[in-house]
This record gives sequence, structure tokens and C-alpha cells, in this order.
Amino acid sequence: MKKPVCIDVMRDYLRQEACNSEEGPDLAESLSKITLMPDQEINDLYNALTMKLTIELVPQTCWFSNVRSSVSSKDWDKLKLLTSKAAGNKCEICGGVGRQWPVECHEIWEYDDAKKIQRLRGLIALCPNCHEVKHIGYAKVRGRAEMATKHLCKVNNLTAVQGTNYVRASFLQWRDRSQHKWTLDISFLDQYGITVKGSK
Repeated sequence: MKKPVCIDVMRDYLRQEACNSEEGPDLAESLSKITLMPDQEINDLYNALTMKLTIELVPQTCWFSNVRSSVSSKDWDKLKLLTSKAAGNKCEICGGVGRQWPVECHEIWEYDDAKKIQRLRGLIALCPNCHEVKHIGYAKVRGRAEMATKHLCKVNNLTAVQGTNYVRASFLQWRDRSQHKWTLDISFLDQYGITVKGSK
């Protein structure tokens, strides 16, 4: 049976990403792993990259190192208001709203695994259900992991097995990233003229 085009395209994409971020022995090892990676794993990665709602677990070593703890309460309220207003007080992923409050402000982080930099890329308005998926580790602590996974599957049109596999992969990535210390970069906030605590 002929493989779907997206499998080969995705495999080539992963090879290119490896070439852009690694070199020497590490690159050779990564390319070898990508070549040997089963088609199903490639397909799961493709699905993850094309999902509307993704999981964004913050490494344990970055807990409490975020926007909310880096700015004043007044400035945090300002950021929340600007974010929700820009989204029309609706979730920017599913279009839904919460019962107690319409949306919550979520920090979008990018992790430079090579340089170990946790970089703020933006703020997004999310309904409580979508926000819970982003932080599914906290949902698990509260006994709501199953509900969060169901919402993840519903928004992304995933099967229960696909959703479970994606959650598991996200926790494996979290465990790996939690082994390192990260440098916080919230220069994204400069455009708002907000003063970061501890800065001159």
C-alpha cells in the first residue's frame, strides 16, 4: 500500500528541522532516528502540528517563572483586558466561553531546546476548557485529566487513542525539559510599555 504523501513530507520536515538546530554527532543520531521512525509516529506528529488545540506543559523548573509573576497586578490586569477585548471575549481556539467568566489569558511560550531559553511569543484568550487542556498536568492534579482529554479530542476531531497518545507524548517532552534550567525571555512585553519586576 502506498504511503500518504504527508508522511514523506513530514519526515522531510523533521530532517530539515534537525539540520537547522543540531550539528555533529547529535545531528547524525537525530537523522537516523527520524529515518527509522514508524509511519504511525510520523502521522501522530503531523496531527499534533496541525491541531487547533495543543498541550503546552511548562517545565517544572519554570514553574512560577511567568508573566504574571514578573509584572505588577495592575499591568497583568491590563494585559488580560487587552487580550480578551481583542478576541471579542470569546475563545480564540474553539469560540466558546466559560460560565463564570468568558475567557482567561494564556501565555504562549516557545522553548529553545538548544539554548534553553523560555521565550514569550504572545498572549491568547481561551475559554476555561481549552485553557485546562493547555495545562493538562494541573488538570490531572485536580482529577480532571479525563475531561480535559475529551475536550482536546472534541476540538481536534481526534479519536480517544490519538488523544491519549498525544497527552502521553506531551508528558514525555515535559519530563525531558524539566531536567534543565531555562532563561526567561519576556521581551514580547516591551511593545506594551510594561515594566518587568527587577528591571531598571
